[in-house]
Amino acid sequence: MKKAVIIRHAKSSWSDMSLKDIERPLNTRGNRDAPRMAELLHDYIEAIDKFYTSPATRAKSTALYFAKEMYFGSEAELLETVQLASDSEDCIALFSHNPKITYFVNSFTDKHIDNVPTCGIAILSADIESWSEFNERTADVSKLLFPKLVLK
Repeated sequence: MKKAVIIRHAKSSWSDMSLKDIERPLNTRGNRDAPRMAELLHDYIEAIDKFYTSPATRAKSTALYFAKEMYFGSEAELLETVQLASDSEDCIALFSHNPKITYFVNSFTDKHIDNVPTCGIAILSADIESWSEFNERTADVSKLLFPKLVLK
């Protein structure tokens, strides 16, 4: 099934009349409503694969709020990425977003992690020969490095 989610930009500001129409930013209400609507949409749509937006500042700003809420895909996609790594590589790094990162890391430990913070690092180790064998049964969290705990 295909879905197209059509979203009008949030309320824009008219406070600076010197700005061109394309440059008008969101106003206070727009900055309040956009993240709330993005969160609400998440109840109906799990993930959005691609965002298209007008070049207008107010549209791009609205899209960013939705991207922050919606752009995380699934933990299965992250696991598949690891499993497709070349077996000639012994250590890989993946950069992604929350909440996917936190959910993914939690699937490799019996100790619940509330949140992998920004710039947090989880090292997952597995005694395997091929990345295709990497999963929740063969790997576990060997180290967590969170900025507030290690950078003092």
